[in-house]
Amino acid sequence: MTDTSQALLFDLTLTDEQRMNRESMQRFAAAEMRTLSKAVDAGTSGARDFYPKTAELGLTLLPIPEALGGAGVERSPISNALIFEDLAHGDMAMTLGSITPMSFVNTLLDQGSDAQREKYLPLFCSGDFTAATTALLEPRATFEPTAPATTAIANADGYRLTGTKCMVPLGSDAELVLVIAQVQDKGPTAFIIEGTPPGMTRTAEANMGLYGAQLA
Repeated sequence: MTDTSQALLFDLTLTDEQRMNRESMQRFAAAEMRTLSKAVDAGTSGARDFYPKTAELGLTLLPIPEALGGAGVERSPISNALIFEDLAHGDMAMTLGSITPMSFVNTLLDQGSDAQREKYLPLFCSGDFTAATTALLEPRATFEPTAPATTAIANADGYRLTGTKCMVPLGSDAELVLVIAQVQDKGPTAFIIEGTPPGMTRTAEANMGLYGAQLA
């Protein structure tokens, strides 16, 4: 083996922390998810009663700095992929709802202001499940993430968002919604929406278990 080929190799051996996490996720998937999944799919049991149980996994608080109440664990795409895989063995749809708040948390960590991090991130460290989501997709075949049709126009109160989003996990109950909208001369920008302000409607999408949002 040449030095070049040797340098291209990488180690797939799990760390001790990854192995322990996998065991915890697998136990949770078997005990809490697999037994509920059929009832949730059939509509005889609601997923919203399940999500608070995922708070004990601490998924959202792991990457949040200790100063804000989190664990301050360095993010690892491999560790996250393993967590999602193990939970999905219990139920894929319920896993999607469980991990959706992480998209909100990670966006704030990477791109939010200090004031936004201090205001919102401690909510994910309280031990309770905070329903937060990201509204990116739009209902058109030619949708391009870097050029959303949803627009944000500045006004005296801040911005007015206009458009339609679709396939939003936790879309019916999310307390915090990160909406991606086009801002003139700036490009796609993320806006944090708290609750359901006037002009915003949420509509269930048939056969998807997801929700769309109308912004006007």
